[in-house]
Amino acid sequence: MSNNDYELVEQKINNILKNKKYDQDTIYNCENAISHVFTILTTFTDKSKSDILNECNNALIYYIEFIKQLKDNNEIDINFTEVDINTFIFNKIFKGIKITI
Repeated sequence: MSNNDYELVEQKINNILKNKKYDQDTIYNCENAISHVFTILTTFTDKSKSDILNECNNALIYYIEFIKQLKDNNEIDINFTEVDINTFIFNKIFKGIKITI
């Protein structure tokens, strides 16, 4: 799979999050998390290109849902770090995936 494939995903992430008016830090952190998903799936699984891109799209959806829930519940004083958000996303994506080494 080429970097060009991931660049399309990255562009999609950027466009969606900018349209939803997320700040640059949130966009960067989302791109970083999904980049890790892409790299791990590409390197350590035998998933097809379309399956990997689909998982990256799912990771974007999970990220947006997580952030949206934080914004919707802003009256509750809970602080999540990027590690917490990434752990949630990785758990959703990698659960049940067979890693090949």
